[in-house]
Amino acid sequence: MGWDWVAPLITGASGATAVFFTWLTGAQGRSHTERMVAQSQQAERRAHLLKERRDAYFAVMQAAHLELQRLEYEQTTQTARLHELEQYWTTERRIQMSADAVIGLFAFGSDEAREFIYEWREAVGLGDLAKMNDLAERFRNLVKSELEIE
Repeated sequence: MGWDWVAPLITGASGATAVFFTWLTGAQGRSHTERMVAQSQQAERRAHLLKERRDAYFAVMQAAHLELQRLEYEQTTQTARLHELEQYWTTERRIQMSADAVIGLFAFGSDEAREFIYEWREAVGLGDLAKMNDLAERFRNLVKSELEIE
């Protein structure tokens, strides 16, 4: 008679232990899910920013290439090609392209990439084709390193 209380006590303790570990497993599962969602959102943000940076760099490279071509045609007196280029890429379109490129670069580019714009504007102002080609090559290398392109 004295030991009749042992079995219900052990059963109750086992039940309480089972409830605790069930709760613990659920809590760990929720915590793990929250971490996975946070990591997924962070990876998605990084991918979005990388795409924006890539697009901004592409716009800068496109505008730079167009300006290089235009200046090269102008300096080598290839008037037919210069006229053809300026017919398609009107001054207004080139200005709009450059503005979009600069905005994208300042919004998503690195500090090193932003420095490029100041040097580029100076070289364009001087009409220094050699310096512009050098800057364009340096910018391409910067883009490759930042976007990890081989």
